[in-house]
Amino acid sequence: MPQLRYADEQTGWAAFFAELDAWRDAGRVATFWWRDDDATDETPALTRLLDIAGDIPVSLASIPRDATTALANAIADQPNVSVLQHGYAHTNHAPPLEKKAEFGPHRPLDAMQRDLTTGFIRLRDLFGPRFQAIFVPPWNRMADSVAPLLPQVGLQSFSTYGLTQKSLAAPQVNTHADIINWRGGRTFLGESAVLDLMTNHLSARRRGDAAENAPTGLLTHHLVHDDACWRFTGDLVQAVTDHPAASWKAPTA
Repeated sequence: MPQLRYADEQTGWAAFFAELDAWRDAGRVATFWWRDDDATDETPALTRLLDIAGDIPVSLASIPRDATTALANAIADQPNVSVLQHGYAHTNHAPPLEKKAEFGPHRPLDAMQRDLTTGFIRLRDLFGPRFQAIFVPPWNRMADSVAPLLPQVGLQSFSTYGLTQKSLAAPQVNTHADIINWRGGRTFLGESAVLDLMTNHLSARRRGDAAENAPTGLLTHHLVHDDACWRFTGDLVQAVTDHPAASWKAPTA
């Protein structure tokens, strides 16, 4: 087990490494991918994120309306960084008391298709080869009726949170461990909680209870990270990189 600064049996690392060892013993490699949401500009937080990533693949879900040339320039020479389409304006259209959604059942399909198309063209033109045709709906939420629109726009798949939604007729590459406690002050969720999410998904894949070829997805939001978020992210990147039966991969559109 790598010697991590915060690793001990009480924080979930032991179970996490035991699961990776089980993949190794089975002659298999556990794959991971990393999605970071809400990137629009070059900021100190983005620089810190990219420094932690080093050469491993990281996918920035960027808000098309607000994406800047500065962001495009910041990642232009980093082939390990891709850009995904994060909605259009990250605007909530849900009625009061309903869960937030930009592409939910509350809007006409033609309006959502216009936003999808406008956002796709903007990111494609701004980021060029860094843009990957994966749609990330804000708040990880979209109406079933949106899925058939994606290929019409040029989007090849989508990414939300949790297990694959088999009812939606579009390829998915989801995330499974969000490190932010959104209901608890937007602070770090905690090592044990995040590692349990990752370990449980890895175990489900290994046992055949989840798609083995669906990489286990880390979800971060660099603009709201506290110190504990940064420490954990760095430790996890090191842990996965160093383990012989684990690897980071770029998502497949």
